[in-house]
Amino acid sequence: MSNNFRFLDPLISIDVASQLPIKLTGAANYSSWRRQFHSLLAGYGLQGYLDGTITPPPTSTLVGGGTTLASRHWTQQDQRIFHAIMASVDEETIAPFIVSCPTARDAWLGLERLFVSRSRSQRLNHVKNQSVSVFLTSLKRFANDLALAGHHVDDADLVLHALNGVGPEFEEIVAAIYERGDPISFEELFYELVKFEGKEDDPTTRVVCQYCDEPGHAAKTCPRITTTTISSSSSSCWLADSATTQHITNALGNLSFSQFLNGPNSLINGDASEINFTKGAVTVIVLLLQPIVLLYKLLFGRNIFNAAQQSDAINPFASVPRAVSDAKDHQNSAPNNKLPQQSNDGTSASTVENPRSASSLPTGEHEVFLSFRGPDTRQVFTNTLFILLRRLSIRTFMDDEKLEKGDEIWPSLATAIRQSKIHVAILSENYAYSKWCLRELVKFVECRKQDKRHIILPIFYMVDPGDVRHQTGPYQSAFQQHEKKFDSKTVQDWRDALNEVGTIKGWTVGSKDKPGEIADRVCNEIWLHIRQNDKFLDRDRLVGIDDHIRAVTDELSLDSEGVTMVGLHGLGGIGKTTIARAVYNQISTSFDRCSFLENIREMQEQKNGTIDLQHKLISNIMRKDSLGSIDNDVEGKNLIKDRVSMFKVLIILDDVDEKFKFEDVLGNPGQFASGTRFIITSRNEKVLRTVGENQCKLYEVGQMSPRISLELFCKHAFKKTRPPPGYETLSQDIISIAGGLPLFLEVVGSLLYGEEKPIWEEKLVQLRKVSLKGVAERLKISYDVLEAETQQIFLDIACFCIGMEKEIAIYMWSDLKYLSLLSRINSLIQRSMIKIGYDNKFQMHDQMRDMGREIVREENIEQPWKRSRIWDPEEALDLLQNKRGSKQVKALCANFTWIPDLGLKPLKRQHFLKLPELRYLEALGARFNGDFGNIFPNLRWLRSKAHRGMIIIRLIFI
Repeated sequence: MSNNFRFLDPLISIDVASQLPIKLTGAANYSSWRRQFHSLLAGYGLQGYLDGTITPPPTSTLVGGGTTLASRHWTQQDQRIFHAIMASVDEETIAPFIVSCPTARDAWLGLERLFVSRSRSQRLNHVKNQSVSVFLTSLKRFANDLALAGHHVDDADLVLHALNGVGPEFEEIVAAIYERGDPISFEELFYELVKFEGKEDDPTTRVVCQYCDEPGHAAKTCPRITTTTISSSSSSCWLADSATTQHITNALGNLSFSQFLNGPNSLINGDASEINFTKGAVTVIVLLLQPIVLLYKLLFGRNIFNAAQQSDAINPFASVPRAVSDAKDHQNSAPNNKLPQQSNDGTSASTVENPRSASSLPTGEHEVFLSFRGPDTRQVFTNTLFILLRRLSIRTFMDDEKLEKGDEIWPSLATAIRQSKIHVAILSENYAYSKWCLRELVKFVECRKQDKRHIILPIFYMVDPGDVRHQTGPYQSAFQQHEKKFDSKTVQDWRDALNEVGTIKGWTVGSKDKPGEIADRVCNEIWLHIRQNDKFLDRDRLVGIDDHIRAVTDELSLDSEGVTMVGLHGLGGIGKTTIARAVYNQISTSFDRCSFLENIREMQEQKNGTIDLQHKLISNIMRKDSLGSIDNDVEGKNLIKDRVSMFKVLIILDDVDEKFKFEDVLGNPGQFASGTRFIITSRNEKVLRTVGENQCKLYEVGQMSPRISLELFCKHAFKKTRPPPGYETLSQDIISIAGGLPLFLEVVGSLLYGEEKPIWEEKLVQLRKVSLKGVAERLKISYDVLEAETQQIFLDIACFCIGMEKEIAIYMWSDLKYLSLLSRINSLIQRSMIKIGYDNKFQMHDQMRDMGREIVREENIEQPWKRSRIWDPEEALDLLQNKRGSKQVKALCANFTWIPDLGLKPLKRQHFLKLPELRYLEALGARFNGDFGNIFPNLRWLRSKAHRGMIIIRLIFI
């Protein structure tokens, strides 16, 4: 290194306005700007800061604790030069690439990488007729905007977005970049794309596949080499999806990588073990990577189940067959609204209605639908919003305008809109010129009127909301054209939709706004609706809750600083969770992040319950499904302190008991950001008094008054607020037995709905017999009237299926020959015994869950292995380790993930010899090894997750 740093030289400032008249705007004037800047620094003798000949002196620490004077002097001069560079380049297109450089030399070299030795023929990019350099610099600028807004965009996401945004003329270079062994940085990508942009088409530089000799891709992604040949011995057309976009479906268009599984085949994921199914055993499969889930149907009486260890050297991804097919080729083989079933002889016997059809608001492939005018907003704003939503795992529909639109695709678009909960309308200057945008907007409004759970979020992008409402300004000329081409009703429908959406509160993006920050705020709002505000409550069926909401909100003191905790206490079934949900839905948008942690009492009964609780909280706040493992509760508390405390958060801790210690799980309340609020529910007032060193305000949820109780009961029993003539006395008698418990009133009211007086009198006698017993015993009256198969479905949900997607469980029940499944599930819903959330997953009140599990426990209190269902991990461990079991056991949930160092040896054949009737097996943290031939003739469900790493699952169909 050169040692020519001049210690006593005075610091030199550069007057950019007078000394650097040429401002760097791009490659066209880079040479002139560079010559100007270098000459200026050479005149002051400072060019060594740029070429590296003037190096920083040692930064050794002095006795007093400061850095050396020479080091400080060098840094001050270097930063003055860096400031001059920043001030003399275009702040919109170039500054974003060097703003994070630590020294002037780093910035200088960064500009060289961007502009030196590049041929610039300015081939236009397909997005808005911009050159690729303008496109990429605008992306970088918005990434910086997002970073300043507190939402860092990973370099990998930026690269992926850039590769997806360039036109088809870049196909060859994009293919080459995808085939690189190491990831490419955004700066490298900029250089490669701009260099490619300036080249003439030269056959010697084109990527050519080593397998098929076609240009544009390499052998690794060649569609010919990755397409598998499948022989079939069955008429089944079930599809397994290696990307698990829909888990399992008969609509090929819903799958990412898909293939028919009709004959010999194999799928591999992970790196630990192998499971082989033979003799046509498996026809229905759900395959996930973490955790791995297999849902399958055994068609024949004999099943061979083999498991053997595989070499750790196996590449878990190289062997996965990826046959990508055109959905149009298979549209007729599997109608979208029917799931084919098979008879025992392998022929198609019947169809089962799509399980999703029973939901009032269908859960489709997408959760968010973006309606936008591509040329106006796609390049940066819409794409940025799409990337943010994707990073949060929010399924978003963004129409591809490269596809030719025709009337035949409108039904698909309409379905996508109907099945999306959030409708985002990006209303730009030319939005109204597109009939497709206007049709989408009309559909938005139509869905919102039909179901209030549909939400429209308007974004006024460079337009005035008044112009949207009244169709003035740019919208006026658009409608002048429409009136010449379309009938008056169609045009009026479009006007009405714009008028309605224009009155909805949304976001306005002006010329001085930073679109990246707006996109981040929109994404935050969508997250709250999709991931956090899904605590849907049917307010029409709630009675007397408004007073509770006001009281709890007042206790929270939302306008005050500091951290506030409010505890709701009362009897089980009194409505604490419902009130907490209602308050959460009303105030959650006032916080940076939110988390609703349910059933904490049940979670903490598990061995690793505290760690699971911490992990769930951090995942909710950080908006990431996977954060890696947490080894112990101390590490979990530290992560909460580091990651959660930076946000103003709203946290609901639902159903805590004496095992819950706030400080042991979350740490000191004082560490959370000012404005943070906690709502804690418990049946035990004493538990709440100990929270946060007696800082928790208490709010008692008392029993409903007779008047409110009668109104709630009548809403479920008569669908009215008052009883009809002749039922007044019967209703009052039931109210007196209920004791003001909302859950009991809902369940009994739903049970008696539509029944004649004699049935009411009969049930009243039964209720009086159990009126002095616990809530669970009183609720059991609703279970006793169910048909046998419906009872089994209820017990399955109570023991295993809470939080499970409805259609997944239906596959298992349908294979047990249960009839009228949807009717049975709807019966449980109508009786208020279960609920289906917006995410199409089963929900159940904890009192109802406890009642169901108690019914199973009473099958054999002393010997759990003689019950029909075993879900307690300690009971499951005892059963397997001691090789217990009986024909009564139909379902077993064994969670061994809490056992240190695997604890349990690999599961072998002998562990299951006494479980011949097992139909449901969940083994988490366990390994299978050995020959399982003929051991599981009735198994319909297997869920397995290795304690360390993933599992290889190889499914062989013969």
